[in-house]
Amino acid sequence: MAWNIKGVWHESCASEGHCSFYFGRDREEPCKQFVLFDIREGQIDGVDVSGIQVVTIADLYSNKVADLMAKGAEGAIYISDTSTDEQRKVLEPFFINNVPGIGLIRKCLGVKYVNMELEEDGTTRRLKMPQAEWEASLTVGGDRETPQRIENSVFSRAFPVVNICNTHFWRYNDFDKNWEFKNRSGARAEFNLKGYMTVFITSAPVTMATKAESMIQETGGHEGFLSVGCLGGLPTRKLVRGEHLRRACRQGARPAHPPGNKRRSRALWRGRYRAFSHTYAGGDNAAGIRSAS
Repeated sequence: MAWNIKGVWHESCASEGHCSFYFGRDREEPCKQFVLFDIREGQIDGVDVSGIQVVTIADLYSNKVADLMAKGAEGAIYISDTSTDEQRKVLEPFFINNVPGIGLIRKCLGVKYVNMELEEDGTTRRLKMPQAEWEASLTVGGDRETPQRIENSVFSRAFPVVNICNTHFWRYNDFDKNWEFKNRSGARAEFNLKGYMTVFITSAPVTMATKAESMIQETGGHEGFLSVGCLGGLPTRKLVRGEHLRRACRQGARPAHPPGNKRRSRALWRGRYRAFSHTYAGGDNAAGIRSAS
């Protein structure tokens, strides 16, 4: 799987004032998050996904910044019902598995295809869908023209510049969660996500050296590390075993022959962002994975 998508990322949460996570500070309690990916152009696995909106709703597990990406949240994913069957086949695994590495959902409660009405009114954006409603505007700075912004935040590897927004309100009611917030934290940023996926499968133990982390991971015969290659996001590594290995391949990972030595197994390094290769070391062989996909 390879991806190259551009668009606008909108984020709102339950914080009064701007969210402390942007500044590396813990919260008093876990937060809740609304995110809209407005994909303007691009492809995922060769499929054009331009003009599609994706909403993720996350109920975070922890109030600590250190746990934000590791523990993440449980939540749901909503994809515009204007998407075609071909687009859904790539969008669903892309967001469920957090392929670009910038999502917080670790336990997906479900994926739904719903009607979405996105409106633009100057610097204000509104979204209506059966399960949620949201409205946010850019916060203008002292010159009364330019939006206030955050640079070099903890999310800067994915979003170098984040524009501050005021979330006038956001409501959500689904999966036994009923929330309503007014005048809360908001953010808006352009995204340009690029990456690729390569999978190495072998029945023998394999050593993977990742140049980006300057470390060597040794994995045994029935498990492996999945490392996501991103040129515009946050690298993600997951431990995979047994059926999870088969499922990952069914959801878009494509097997390749394993490298023959440590030097050739080093993760790829391209461009100005870190780019890892996906590496599986599992008891299933490549032919078995292909037959299960």
